[in-house]
Amino acid sequence: MSQRMKPAQKKHRMRRGRLTSIFDRLNDRYFEGELPPVYVKQDFRYDSGVEGWLDPKALTIHLSKRLVGADVERVILHEMIHLKTGGDHDDAFWSELHRLAKVGAPMAQVELTDFKAELNELRRRRRRLHARRSPA
Repeated sequence: MSQRMKPAQKKHRMRRGRLTSIFDRLNDRYFEGELPPVYVKQDFRYDSGVEGWLDPKALTIHLSKRLVGADVERVILHEMIHLKTGGDHDDAFWSELHRLAKVGAPMAQVELTDFKAELNELRRRRRRLHARRSPA
């Protein structure tokens, strides 16, 4: 007797295939297909600001279940940069993000805009903190 999948299981299975196909499309378009094949799945709740993460040993990108639309592609691209550059938000990561923005990846433009806003806020906070500690 064969086991039939429930409709919810079918939908979940198709969604994972769709996510992996997004990875494949972005890999072809922005990395000339050079990244290794990766499994992409939406499998965790959005907690403490984490939208996604890469497990390089399992070659799996995990995405928050709350991501929809363009945010899915943005986070997949972000994790693809980690895959290419070794995992950290180091100079190699930011150089690759800038390269992608220059070649027109809209998701990279959003990442850079968000990063610049975050960096400016950190600089404002540091200036205020320094002003409080400095003698008048």
